Amino acid sequence: MNKNPLVSFCLFCYNQEEFIEEAIEGALDQTYSPLEIIISDDCSTDSTFQIIEKKVANYKGPHKLIVRQNPKNLGLAEHVNTVLYKIATGEYFAMAAGDDISLPERIDTSIIFFRQNPDIVALSSSLEVINNKSIIQGEQISVKKNQIFDLKFYSSLNFKHINGPSRILKREIIKYFPPLNKNCPTEDTTFLLRCFIIGKVAQLEKKLVLYRKHANNITSKKNIHKIKVSNIFKQYKKDISHANKQGLLNKQEFSLVNKRISKLKQEKTPKTRNIILKYAKKGINIIPKLFSNKTLRVHFLHKVFIKFFPSLKFLFDAFLLRKAKIKDIFKSLNNYYFNKEKAIFVQGLTESKNFGDALNVPFFTDLVGMKTIETNNIPDTRENKILAIGSILHLCDSYTYVWGAGCVSQAHMPGKKPKQVCAVRGPLTRDLLIKCGINCPNVFGDPALLLPFLYKPNRNIKKYKYGVIPHYIENNADILKTLTHRSDVKIININTGRNYKKFINIISSCEIIISSSLHGLIIADAYNIPNIWVNFSNKVIGNGFKFRDYFLSVNKPIMQPIKIENLFDEKIINEFASQWIKPQIDLEKLIDSFPFELINDRGKINLQRIKSKMKNTSTTPEHNKNYGIQIKESKCNKIRL
Repeated sequence: MNKNPLVSFCLFCYNQEEFIEEAIEGALDQTYSPLEIIISDDCSTDSTFQIIEKKVANYKGPHKLIVRQNPKNLGLAEHVNTVLYKIATGEYFAMAAGDDISLPERIDTSIIFFRQNPDIVALSSSLEVINNKSIIQGEQISVKKNQIFDLKFYSSLNFKHINGPSRILKREIIKYFPPLNKNCPTEDTTFLLRCFIIGKVAQLEKKLVLYRKHANNITSKKNIHKIKVSNIFKQYKKDISHANKQGLLNKQEFSLVNKRISKLKQEKTPKTRNIILKYAKKGINIIPKLFSNKTLRVHFLHKVFIKFFPSLKFLFDAFLLRKAKIKDIFKSLNNYYFNKEKAIFVQGLTESKNFGDALNVPFFTDLVGMKTIETNNIPDTRENKILAIGSILHLCDSYTYVWGAGCVSQAHMPGKKPKQVCAVRGPLTRDLLIKCGINCPNVFGDPALLLPFLYKPNRNIKKYKYGVIPHYIENNADILKTLTHRSDVKIININTGRNYKKFINIISSCEIIISSSLHGLIIADAYNIPNIWVNFSNKVIGNGFKFRDYFLSVNKPIMQPIKIENLFDEKIINEFASQWIKPQIDLEKLIDSFPFELINDRGKINLQRIKSKMKNTSTTPEHNKNYGIQIKESKCNKIRL
């Protein structure tokens, strides 16, 4: 009995929250084994990835499951390149889109046909067309019998496209050809040409995929004009030249394919007059939109500015796209050019108003007593810099020193290997780094836990019974509207910007903190305020990864969030608040792990003072009363100046 080859079922998703559940069900229901299912999201801006994580959370089936998300939107070609060339390990690649549905026998039927016809390198089945409500439309993309085609068919006038939504490829495709160009707008026709170059392609009579037609299809009337056809033909030319050099095509075959591509280009490329009319009409239509839509205005101005001033791209990126404040940009530039020796380079989402991200700049100003340079706001980011507070490890590069940062989920891996990892937020982040082959010491802690040694609020005034801190994505949750009128409840906005002292003062005025934001819990822990992890919706990404990461770092039991969507039950909240325990962590060890090469002698002296405060407070009974952190005793060396 022959052992079945491993098949990688590659499910590509981007902003398909309406359809992704059915696509996942189609993948998980496959009858074939062994099967490696890779669900890969291209950094969707809707709730696609959250739905994916929820859908597969309790999967215990026979298939190997890999769920991942790109740290930033790569676009179709790079997304496909990443999955096929770096992640998939199967002998066959089954391509699938997040809006289509594969029938259970798709892989089984296809592999049987591959084995019966070893000379084919790709196979597509017939398709049944469905609409956005999964109702069969009666339209079919099919053939009357199983057929096998070769390169001559591709080069002939009789050639008809063989569909991509149901395509399964042999691994040979990535063996003989390099990754697609980054700007190639489709993998469908480009991979089909590659398949014909190295072998034969089959199309089955049986319908194995439900192909969904809807308004957001890339080939829909709304989107088809966005495809840059010229980039597809550049990819064709590159591939046949590569094949010719590698001996995959002889002279006659090369000539036939080249003629076919040239003819296709003539058919697809409109005449010059039509192009002028098209863009003239497009320009007339877009003028009123530019003046009425702020986002379009901003992106238009950005493109114009960098066209004429390319050397100032970093400045326009910071001001127009990331919405950084002008004073922050020029403060970083001033420190970069005139005070570099007295400044520390800080990396992260520092222009954000979200507390955890915004905290980085004022935190390091107060922690080490130095000026700060935000790397987002300077022309050259090839400077050694620190990446510290927040779920921002995906931002690191080869000049990054990681000190306390974490991952937001298992899918958000570091973008590049950092220069050095000094400490991370928790053990789960450490495990992910080690799996990526990155050395990571056994030193944990979110640096925000050090805030009590930098700032002490007035702790005696308690104005509110409950302080409610929603994650910024949940600011409009329905339950919050019912709480705004209560005098004993304070809704605390996590988008506080850099005024961390104001945020701490408000938290300190509450008896109990109820938060779906991680840093709401961390600050409450640091200042000895009982707190509860809650969810006001299912919108917060990561499936609780960063929360569990933090709990493990401070020796707290792993727990699940309380769901507060419609009812604010004080009895349950008070019961959970009474079970709160103080975090236990070795903050001296965190201080000793600091990358001291990034700071001057003044900064080192400041850190030494903080260590001295720790030693004093750890032996003072009042410390446990005033601050939530219980510092473990450790034998740490003094900081060397």
